[in-house]
Amino acid sequence: MKYPIAVRETLEKLVIVEKDSLEEAIDYVRRAYKAGLIVLDAECIQPAKDTGENAEFFEADYMCPLELPACEAEVFDVRQEGE
Repeated sequence: MKYPIAVRETLEKLVIVEKDSLEEAIDYVRRAYKAGLIVLDAECIQPAKDTGENAEFFEADYMCPLELPACEAEVFDVRQEGE
């Protein structure tokens, strides 16, 4: 059977700015991010709060089950070393 499994990583970067208000600070950082001046990468991955893992794995319930038969299944070599 085919199952739609989603993988989610959360990226977070702390940016310290000096502005007159929290709203101004958020707007300033938002504009800098949208302009490409703040870039999040693999070093910014934050572990999930509930599991501590770098990624969450769950059923992608947002996908229509009728679409699954037409989707090609991914195949990965997940053997452990020595198997």
